[in-house]
Amino acid sequence: MRKVIKLVCMIIVFSMIFLSFAVSASADEDEFVINNGVLIRYNGSAADVTIPQGVFEIAQGAFENNADIESLNLSDKVVFIGERAFFGCQNLWLVNGTANVAKIGAQAFENTKWFDNITTDIKMINNVVVGCQSGLKELEIPDYALSVAPKAFYNNTKITKVICGSDMQEIGNYAFYGCSNLSEAVLGERINYIGNNAFKGTKWFENNNDEFVVINGILIKHSAGASNVTLPGNIRQIAGGTFYEDKELKSINLPDKLYYIGDNAFAYSALKDINLSESSVTYIGKGAFEGCTGLTQIDLDKRINYIGENAFEGCNNLTVNVDPESYAYVYVTENGLNHSLVGVLGDLDGDGAVTMMDVVTLQKYIAKLIPLTIEATRLADIDQSAEITMQDVTYMQKRIAGLI
Repeated sequence: MRKVIKLVCMIIVFSMIFLSFAVSASADEDEFVINNGVLIRYNGSAADVTIPQGVFEIAQGAFENNADIESLNLSDKVVFIGERAFFGCQNLWLVNGTANVAKIGAQAFENTKWFDNITTDIKMINNVVVGCQSGLKELEIPDYALSVAPKAFYNNTKITKVICGSDMQEIGNYAFYGCSNLSEAVLGERINYIGNNAFKGTKWFENNNDEFVVINGILIKHSAGASNVTLPGNIRQIAGGTFYEDKELKSINLPDKLYYIGDNAFAYSALKDINLSESSVTYIGKGAFEGCTGLTQIDLDKRINYIGENAFEGCNNLTVNVDPESYAYVYVTENGLNHSLVGVLGDLDGDGAVTMMDVVTLQKYIAKLIPLTIEATRLADIDQSAEITMQDVTYMQKRIAGLI
């Protein structure tokens, strides 16, 4: 009987040990720090980690240098994996569920067993190119690849040639930066984004002495030396870093199709004069004009819907002219930038307020009794419908009455 009791006790003890190990081997929900679908940080030490449902992004460095994780199961909702998210997870050998991942940050899986064990010449995660086998000189990227991750080939001095597949759309920040022997690049016709300094430091880039190097409407290089620059009409984007530290540049004329100014595009240049209103700019990247101490005036109109952090940092002599009802106004006030209000919607006589005099003026204009100046015509379109109608009169009256 004692032997039976002893055997039962041993079984219970071993069961408890096994269950304890099983629990610690898998991640618990409360070990994840998640904010609005973004996994910010993992605080556990489990070997097997399953990303919770509802997470669509894994943030920069969320698991960096975690030596405990061995296998990773991504939920089907995960579409973005941030920079160095799993960098240095040296025991990570298995990753499942990458089929829906569309964007991958720089070095997201580098220094992991799983990444090192990818055997194809071109290393890919889903449709994203993330690197290549060491020693490979000529890169023929498959047609189904849609993007090259940031820093995918950073400082790879073996590469001499790259041919992008027909479906390639994006080349990330610093993707080929410092590939000093890269002398030939064949880029696809579908590329619609080239990141900061993606090809800087390559022979292909540095030896191109054209005044403007443009890829599918994206300006990636301008040969310094001119103080007054007029960009060609086909340019739609200025890639990040294009005019960085250009000490000759004083003024620039923008084409009307331009809608995107990349990160650090004009940072620490000698730029003094730029008229954004002559373009279609909606996006201004991080640090785009940082350190431009010669810049004194800039107009940010209502079309602009994104301005990155530190876009005007260090522009100590700058006054930003903004519409009080614009995204730009919110940005300059939140960031404490010196600014001036322009163009109050409905203020047709320019006295700084919307009054019944403005209502009468607009009614006369609609009745074709009087003309309006170009600026007054812009301010008369209160509902931003691209037409001036009695609806705008109604809006003006409600505003005066304090109803809107």
